Amino acid sequence: MAVEFNCPSCGGTLRTGDGPAGRLVRCGGCLAVLRVPDAPPLDALDDATDPQGRTELLPVAHPAEVASPEPAEQRPPRPSRPDRSQIGDRGDDNEPPPARTRSFWVSVTLVAMFVGGCGCCGLAAVVLPEPTWHEHESERGGFRVDLPGDADPDMARRVKPQKDRKHDGVEGTNLWTRSENYIVAHRDLKDAKGNPRFPDAAFLETEVKAITSEGSVTLGRNEPATHQGFPARDFSYEFKNGGTVSGRVVLAGNRVYVLVAGGQFSELGNPNVHRFLRSFRITDKKILAMRPPGARDETDDPPDPPDDEE
Repeated sequence: MAVEFNCPSCGGTLRTGDGPAGRLVRCGGCLAVLRVPDAPPLDALDDATDPQGRTELLPVAHPAEVASPEPAEQRPPRPSRPDRSQIGDRGDDNEPPPARTRSFWVSVTLVAMFVGGCGCCGLAAVVLPEPTWHEHESERGGFRVDLPGDADPDMARRVKPQKDRKHDGVEGTNLWTRSENYIVAHRDLKDAKGNPRFPDAAFLETEVKAITSEGSVTLGRNEPATHQGFPARDFSYEFKNGGTVSGRVVLAGNRVYVLVAGGQFSELGNPNVHRFLRSFRITDKKILAMRPPGARDETDDPPDPPDDEE
């Protein structure tokens, strides 16, 4: 059905043929592009289908050829990174692996340092097997004792020398898996003329003080004891940087026995230390004959037994 409307640009009246409203047409006078509005149908006498009753004085409205806008330039899509599960073990894949962050390598380094430190500072004591014990008997020192390893003939280098306390013998072993020393030192007491000297039990106090006189240790236990009827003294000291050493000093006639065991990673109640101290026995008959009158062959157990022996 024909629609008639005015051009807003030139004021001319346009008539369109059949077609839907809203389509674009071009004005025949000014060539402006217009959209066909909705309008009521024309009178029957003025209908475009009656050519005899209509005078064609109007410019013809031609359909407009409106060029469609050109599409925006589209960039090609960025190729996605293939999944490594789909790549498999292809030999032609030269793509480098993703770089590790700095924090990742710092974490790896710290873990390695921690594990290495544990290995150097006591992990070997857990991983390596338990020590193999041997009964060591000293003919020169007149004693026997259990050692957690073979006797080291060079144990004297592990004892700090003292001018007024030169030992006649130093025997024992070093348990390197735990950084522990097991030492028995002994010396005979003599006066200025070379005769045997028999001090009283108070002499043991001076011995303990001499052993723990270094500034790097702190004295812990220091109490009297008895060993095979001879006066003795149990003691312990702790290093400032950790670790505990336990010991016993025995005054057997004119001979002094000094037993020490432990190290930088040892603690009170160490079963190896306790076994070492408990196993010590004087075997020299001449020394045993110097036992005080009326004293019986009694020995106090070392203090701080392991948890499984309490």
